[in-house]
Amino acid sequence: MCQSSQTVHSSNTYCVLIESIGRGTPASAAAVAKGLGRPASEVVRCLYTAPAVLVEKVDRNVAEQLNELLESIGYEARVVEMGGFVQETPELYDISLYLQEASKLTTVANKLSKFIGLSESDAVQALLNPPGVVLGSVSRATVAALEALLDGDADLLACPQNKTLYDVFVGELPEVIRRRLLDDLKSRGIPLLGESGLVASSIEISRLEDIWQRYKANAGLKVVNQAFLRFDIQLDSSVSDLTDAQIDCFRRNTDIPENLLAQVVQAAPVTIIESLPKTSLDRVLDDFYKTDIPVSAHLITFQSLGLKVINAQDLSYVNEVLDAFSIGETLQEIPATLPCAFPEIQARVIRRSLESAGATVELVSEL
Repeated sequence: MCQSSQTVHSSNTYCVLIESIGRGTPASAAAVAKGLGRPASEVVRCLYTAPAVLVEKVDRNVAEQLNELLESIGYEARVVEMGGFVQETPELYDISLYLQEASKLTTVANKLSKFIGLSESDAVQALLNPPGVVLGSVSRATVAALEALLDGDADLLACPQNKTLYDVFVGELPEVIRRRLLDDLKSRGIPLLGESGLVASSIEISRLEDIWQRYKANAGLKVVNQAFLRFDIQLDSSVSDLTDAQIDCFRRNTDIPENLLAQVVQAAPVTIIESLPKTSLDRVLDDFYKTDIPVSAHLITFQSLGLKVINAQDLSYVNEVLDAFSIGETLQEIPATLPCAFPEIQARVIRRSLESAGATVELVSEL
């Protein structure tokens, strides 16, 4: 049996301890499970919550053979003598991925599909569905293994499940369901911030579990780990004669080249930081405020963006790209604005694909 927390007291027998999924895959876990006569789900759970005991109370020869097999597959494992050791229950994490570079979508989807056993198309959907939560209830070792596999191709955020708060967002819902949902939140003593958009903030998940179970079939309700929210930082007004402290603040927090800084500052209002995670938001805002730089934060996680095609080298090629994304729109002339909006990350991916097809494309915040 997979055990993530135990003290073992018997002697002259051994166990095999999975320390990390390493380079292994859920597909290979199914083969291991078959060989052990165990449910595949049980073995997969061992892998993702490692370090965990996979097999116990076997003789040394059996343990070493199994350990050798596991390491040949790519898992990190070791043989441990039964008795005298304590395996602590690991802290469990949820993982979110964000594509800073839209061109990395195919690469990241391919890596993710192998790591969690999804089809590549399902992995794409997971990445494009904000806030990009791809794994839950996994150990720090699994976080590290996925981080190593991605090798910087996506921005990975891992949040401990027992150390986070949640926000409640309400989008389009039938009015009767909206009213019932808001009443249920109020009856549980949850303060409401409004009736749509962000309606409740910084709530313990235990207070929301029954709400989620009751309304989760409604796409207009989102209960989101605060740590996975992302924001753009906007410079609200220009700053004349930047001080050394202000220049240092821009250098610490943005990628704006110093030789272009004065020009960017005069272009305000302008976005100076994109897709900043919530975990860094307070620190960055405080830094700007302390140096008297007028900035504001704008939530982009559930932002919808339109796309305007300014020009294109080959209109038919542009339409092929649109068809590949199942947009259902054929452009007859350019410039043209697509008649629908997309989730922020999906809009950026489509724009990148259109640019690769030789088009010049702008993101449009309002259609």
